[in-house]
Amino acid sequence: MEPLQETFNGLYQRAYDNLDEWFMPQFAKDLTSLAKTPTASIGSHRGALGQVPYNCSLRDCCDYALTNGKRHLGALARAMDSSACDSLRDRVQHKEKLIIIDLGSGPGLSWLLFAEVQFRQTQPVDMAVVNIDHAPNMHVIARKVTDMATSIRPSLQDIEFRFATDSKQVDSFASSELRADTSIVLILNHILHQKSETKEAVPSFVSQALAYISRLAKRSGTSSIIGISIEPANLNIGFGQRGLVHEIQKYEGSIIAEARISGDRAGKSVTAFKF
Repeated sequence: MEPLQETFNGLYQRAYDNLDEWFMPQFAKDLTSLAKTPTASIGSHRGALGQVPYNCSLRDCCDYALTNGKRHLGALARAMDSSACDSLRDRVQHKEKLIIIDLGSGPGLSWLLFAEVQFRQTQPVDMAVVNIDHAPNMHVIARKVTDMATSIRPSLQDIEFRFATDSKQVDSFASSELRADTSIVLILNHILHQKSETKEAVPSFVSQALAYISRLAKRSGTSSIIGISIEPANLNIGFGQRGLVHEIQKYEGSIIAEARISGDRAGKSVTAFKF
């Protein structure tokens, strides 16, 4: 499938701009302090391309969150506004409950973008968030993100959060939580090219996660689960987009659309898919 030219809806970019005003200054301040705590240097360093090993130190995790977290959130906003995500935007806006499964969640910022969009809606949806990342110190940051955001905006306290290092938590919802009016979104934001020491090899991690997603889709009662993958364009190391497409099709999923958006030098490749 040929990538579509970049087009913009603008809704998620506006949400990103709002977050840049009310959340990001506190985020930078608190993580700078967290990186200076006495035990923050214990653990491994990040890889040459910034990848985070499973035993990464809290200091390096904070550095990653401060240097890459905001950039990746901006890429997610542009991807959500692109033509590749037309059906995803429509699904999120017309369901009463939203479940976000952030695979390789890092500092756990993705949910904020969706919450900010919902905050502006006349009838905001119920939300649940599953942050899955192999690095325990990333969950330290992700939990701090939820504490910061909910203290600044108490209305976010109604969101349910789950944190896990194992991809099996993708399918952790009881049948009673999966109503027909539920929208389930899977996010893979800059994880396919991971080459540092991981707790589980990236191909296996992604493959198992998609297997659980496929199982969840079959028992959820929702019309489909929609996923989005964002990666640097023309970067052919690691598992990559080809590996992702193969695994999606292996578990009876299909590609909805592809697009290229701005970002870094060569831009970003966006793949939307469903189960």
